[in-house]
Amino acid sequence: MFSRFGYQTSSFTKELLSRPTHFAVEVLSVSLMRYNASVIELRSEDTALMRSFILK
Repeated sequence: MFSRFGYQTSSFTKELLSRPTHFAVEVLSVSLMRYNASVIELRSEDTALMRSFILK
């Protein structure tokens, strides 16, 4: 499935786009990718793992 920005989106991303804050994050991600920046999509369990790793 392709988004209005012309790149492929996952079902997780499509779910997030239903919320205004997440839509803003998606727009920022697209903007960064135009300049060849890497954008990594994390799920909630990934962020929880990162938080526990950083806090140790």
